[in-house]
Amino acid sequence: MRICRNCNSELKSSDERLAHCSEECRRDCKRKRDRARNHKYRLNPRKALSMNRKDRERKNRWRKENPEKADLARKKQGRSGETQRRRSRKKGLPTGLRASDWRAAVEHFRGCAYCGAMGKTEQEHFIPMVSDGGFTRDNIIPACRGCNLEKSTQAALDYLVSKEHGLARYAGILSYFEGLN
Repeated sequence: MRICRNCNSELKSSDERLAHCSEECRRDCKRKRDRARNHKYRLNPRKALSMNRKDRERKNRWRKENPEKADLARKKQGRSGETQRRRSRKKGLPTGLRASDWRAAVEHFRGCAYCGAMGKTEQEHFIPMVSDGGFTRDNIIPACRGCNLEKSTQAALDYLVSKEHGLARYAGILSYFEGLN
């Protein structure tokens, strides 16, 4: 005789895999289990945050120690510019940006090339794709999400003119591209 884990009633089915008498009992049991799991974090939210922080630190340490493997992992997740590369190819634009080129650009600018904000950056086309700007090392620069979305398909000069220190940043970007050649 088998008994339901939730309501302790006898199971009518002879299936060994079933642990509950009904779908409702299974959902109720799962709700109780989730509530108990979440309760432990509600009692000590700092513990949950510190676990997340430790996990992040461990992952970041691994990425620094294994840059090639980290690049490979990012490519598998589709975050290495494959979408942009594919769009460039479809339009017949050049596509020669390598992971090492991107790392060099990030190290050079040390943040957003447009506003200087430190933190997470994304690959930004200095010359937009609509103006035939390819996915190459002399066209891709790091930009924060805000600047990337705000610039959109504008020319970099038109976008930076309205920004504080915009012309100086524009000159800095141009000198970076000149140093590549």
